[in-house]
Amino acid sequence: MKKYYLFMMLFYSSFFAFAINKTPDIIPLPSKITMKEGNFLINNKTNIVVEDQLTGIIDVADLFLNQLKTLAATSTEIHQFEKGEKYNQTILLKTMGNLSDSLGEEGYILDINPNNLSILASTPKGIFYGIQTLWQLFPSKATTVQAVKTYAIPALTIVDKPRFKWRGMLLDCCRHFMPKETILKYIDLLAFYKMNRLHWHLTEDQAWRIEIKQYPNLTNIGSKRIEEDGSEYKGFYSQVEVKEIVEYAAKRNISIVPEIEMPGHSIAAIASYPFLSCTQQPIKTETNWGVFKDVYCAGNDSVFQFL
Repeated sequence: MKKYYLFMMLFYSSFFAFAINKTPDIIPLPSKITMKEGNFLINNKTNIVVEDQLTGIIDVADLFLNQLKTLAATSTEIHQFEKGEKYNQTILLKTMGNLSDSLGEEGYILDINPNNLSILASTPKGIFYGIQTLWQLFPSKATTVQAVKTYAIPALTIVDKPRFKWRGMLLDCCRHFMPKETILKYIDLLAFYKMNRLHWHLTEDQAWRIEIKQYPNLTNIGSKRIEEDGSEYKGFYSQVEVKEIVEYAAKRNISIVPEIEMPGHSIAAIASYPFLSCTQQPIKTETNWGVFKDVYCAGNDSVFQFL
């Protein structure tokens, strides 16, 4: 019986030790994580310091500070690093060219101690991805502003770089239209998980979603369809909205790849301009799903001019 109790004591003490020092859940899993003792506290006294004036790193620091204000109600500003100055409770963002060989342009080192936190990288992109990992170390319920709130971030060192150059997700806004605000939220989620491509599906049989001023019927007609219950389903993105979305994504190191389909999946375009098909007969934007006989006509030179 004594051996049983001794075994159980050892088992549970090992379990609780594991729970206390558990490696945090980070997606994608970093290349290397080393846990340390203690925590770094982020609150309204936390300072953000940059060691260079690269335009890219200032933009990243500004974005980080604005996000931080929504959580910790911090009143801090971004400070320029000064040699010899002692900083406590500081988040240091620093680019170092000599890290490019080992980390590339997207890798980073996140080093957290009880008194300071640093993110080092060869480029502002790496700094940005280090910040995304830092966000994942925040408590999962840290989503809304709470004045003078303190967040304990575990002390650790992470050395990480992406395994794949192209890290993308698809968003299909053709069958079901999604407003600009949804696209921006989706971009935030992509950035949070260090994705760098948004494959944006903009044209289909069921809708044409992007404004082309030279061909107004693409949105006047092609962005709408009549559902089986007689209701009209519609929506498209203006050029102003598209530019805003592209710029928003670029600040988060995401390139947008638009999908403009051809020769099939083009019913919405043909409904807008019947000359694009071989029959040149009027049709309606599709409501059903499937494969349809009307496609862009390869024997019609005006189709190529349109495309």
